[in-house]
Amino acid sequence: LLITTVLLVLTLRAARLPGTPLANILFAVCGICWSAGGLARVLFLAAGLPHDAHWVLAAHALQYSGAAAFPIAILAVWRPFAALPWQKSAVRVLQICAIVSAAAIVAMLWISPAGLSRATAYNAAVFLALGAAATLRRGTTPRAVYLPSLAIVTALCGASLMMLPRQAS
Repeated sequence: LLITTVLLVLTLRAARLPGTPLANILFAVCGICWSAGGLARVLFLAAGLPHDAHWVLAAHALQYSGAAAFPIAILAVWRPFAALPWQKSAVRVLQICAIVSAAAIVAMLWISPAGLSRATAYNAAVFLALGAAATLRRGTTPRAVYLPSLAIVTALCGASLMMLPRQAS
């Protein structure tokens, strides 16, 4: 939580620099929501609250709200690397769909968070995989963006595959 707070403060201070400051700020806010929600949930459970207690569910909703909005920030960071007209159109459509999807997931999380952890992960994996395929090209994307972006997409897709229900053989 402390590291994500420092990230947000530094991002806010650097907002005047060129680049995508709103995307960076959203990225930091997503990190704070994820960290604060997860920490609060663990503390509430450690204090003996049941899993279905209001405060535990609210902490869970806060944590996964950050995860639901995460693809919006990443797509915004990748948007300047869309060079061709079809790439620009694709990333614009993906951003709009990611915003609508995140809003729906966040609304459902705050109404009843049961079972939405997987949906949030699958949502992020799909949008980031499609966004990377549409915008990131080895020749036009700086290595400092390209390699970490591929690592994010690979890790998220791998984690999502691990979350798939297993078939009994």
